Amino acid sequence: MPSVHTFHALGLRVLSDIADDNGRPRPTVTTGHAALLATAAGDDVRRVDLPALWTAVEWAAVRLLDSAAADEALRVAGLSRTVSPAVFAAVVQRYGEIKRRRGVVDTNDLISGVLREATRDPRIGASLRRRFRHDSVDEAQDMNPLQYEFLRLLVGDEPDVFVVGDPNQAIYGFNGADNTLFYELPGLGAGARVVTLPSNYRGTPQVVDAASRLLRNGGQ
Repeated sequence: MPSVHTFHALGLRVLSDIADDNGRPRPTVTTGHAALLATAAGDDVRRVDLPALWTAVEWAAVRLLDSAAADEALRVAGLSRTVSPAVFAAVVQRYGEIKRRRGVVDTNDLISGVLREATRDPRIGASLRRRFRHDSVDEAQDMNPLQYEFLRLLVGDEPDVFVVGDPNQAIYGFNGADNTLFYELPGLGAGARVVTLPSNYRGTPQVVDAASRLLRNGGQ
């Protein structure tokens, strides 16, 4: 029977199953990451742009970057930390500590938590691959590196995966997505069958022509 999930929902399901199997509490997903981040910012909270700081924290997390590596990557991506590198590193550390003390996780933890569990116990990855033998991913051009590693865990060394996406329609780069991952998807370099859909039936000829010219000119 097909099972349909977002990456985060599947991560929650897997972590809940692991918790049940080991007699541990199921993960509690926070609905107030902004409040947790404000607490982590401490005395600096009045001097920072919290939404921008959260974007930077989340971007670094899904890009699998520690605070030091994130500093340069954020600059190249044109994203502002809104705080100094030292303060950013301290806030990220305190944010993680606060989550642990309060017994909550955020949505990115739902994926990274599965990856950690599978690293500690390879049987978890093997079990997932038996459980989800055939995989399909929609809007694959908007995956971020964290989600990509999750997909690699699911499909293993013998991928049976169907992906749908168009790198030209990627819209979540601001949130850590990387459309170049589309070309590295499991299976694409190993005898994958690629089906293209060259006809557009959703836009007027004028819109399609304008979009085509933009793409040919690199978006200019």
